[in-house]
Amino acid sequence: MIKGPRKKHIIAFFIIAHFSLIIFSLIDPKFSGNQGLWRALRFYGKWTGATASYSFFSPEIPREIVFSFTIHFADGTTKETTLQETANNEVNARVGNILRLFAKNFKKKEIIRSLAASITASMFEAYPNAERIEIRGSLHKFPSMAAYREGERATFLPVYQATFRRGGGDQSP
Repeated sequence: MIKGPRKKHIIAFFIIAHFSLIIFSLIDPKFSGNQGLWRALRFYGKWTGATASYSFFSPEIPREIVFSFTIHFADGTTKETTLQETANNEVNARVGNILRLFAKNFKKKEIIRSLAASITASMFEAYPNAERIEIRGSLHKFPSMAAYREGERATFLPVYQATFRRGGGDQSP
């Protein structure tokens, strides 16, 4: 067992080496070369997480889809709402999975039509007096960091719109 100041120096060396590897991986995450030291650094980095990706700072952030509804009642009144407003926390967690599936497949019309009909059916359950419901799906469009610094902000990019009628008739595109 190593004791005294030598132990402190060894621990300090490993702490400095570990944090240096983290900083190095942020600057250049691709270690080049397959020779001894590089292979050992890659192994250590993967084993400890020191070279883990910090993708939450990445421009590749998955875009969140947001659904809004206009509910039309027989008496001519309307109500604007969202899916999240009509559900409890557990349902919202499950709905989040559906929304991510929607966001990944928004260019596949047959999948989107089925998902939109399913989501709208839940709104017909929440509003039994509704005659028809318009559903709109939009993705958050995030600006680049440079554009953000220049004043650009996140906007909504419409990706889907349809109107469903009680009893199965729809006017979806």
